[in-house]
Amino acid sequence: MAHVNRIVTAVFDVFFSVMVAWPAWASLLVLSVITGVVALVAYKYTSNQKAIGRVHNDIRVALLAAKLYKDDIGVTLSAQGRLFTSAAKLFFLSLQPLAVMTIPMVLLLAQMAPRYEWQPLRPGDEVSLFAELSDKAPKDLTDLAVEAPDGVELVGAPANYYGGAYKEFPTQHIVHARLRMDAPGRHVVTVRAASTTAPKELVVSDRPQTRMSPIRPGADFWDELLYAVEPPAAEGDIIQKIWIEPVQPGHVALFGLELHWIIWWLILSMIAALIIKPFINVQMW
Repeated sequence: MAHVNRIVTAVFDVFFSVMVAWPAWASLLVLSVITGVVALVAYKYTSNQKAIGRVHNDIRVALLAAKLYKDDIGVTLSAQGRLFTSAAKLFFLSLQPLAVMTIPMVLLLAQMAPRYEWQPLRPGDEVSLFAELSDKAPKDLTDLAVEAPDGVELVGAPANYYGGAYKEFPTQHIVHARLRMDAPGRHVVTVRAASTTAPKELVVSDRPQTRMSPIRPGADFWDELLYAVEPPAAEGDIIQKIWIEPVQPGHVALFGLELHWIIWWLILSMIAALIIKPFINVQMW
């Protein structure tokens, strides 16, 4: 999974480099239109268009029968039964194209989230950095350190919490440090514990679409899938998940209305698909 994420992230970095100075709504609009068109084309060529066309004909026949023989209860009930059966057939016929599109859509959303879900840090911001250690880590960390590069300042010494000493994580071994952002850039902070090291990227920028993830995933499939832009920890590493708090949520305002970016993405993608649908002759619902 890590190799796939690395390739996809590199591709999206190039794609977004063209739009990094655009307002968030403009780049989201471009991505939504592309998503709607590509999804529609994928649906056409991965679905059974002939079978869907036959179901559509059955629906038209059932509706016409219900209209012409509305006073005949038997015909009306039969037409309603055919409509219900046709709806079920359309649902099952849509499962194959939806299954084909699931993986690309998950990869797409995992790349969009670091650019729309969270705002980059700003100079002067202070954040808490947390690192979760595995059971292999000793209770007393004699070599504990958090190494901050130029542009990031370590505020106080890092702390080691074990066995419930940090009340928010009572069952975990946690390293905590406080960091201040001094200058824009992509800064890599290094956590050192039990003779091992692990990096965490901190992004400081005034451009809202700059890629940033609050979490460097541990050896967890779902974290690795959802937080795809930083290399994950390997199974058996002492330093696992690393994250920062607080992180400001992103927002996208369009037509004077501010909604979560996924809602705008869904709305705009569907509109784009509906507009392009007559031109590519695809049978859907």
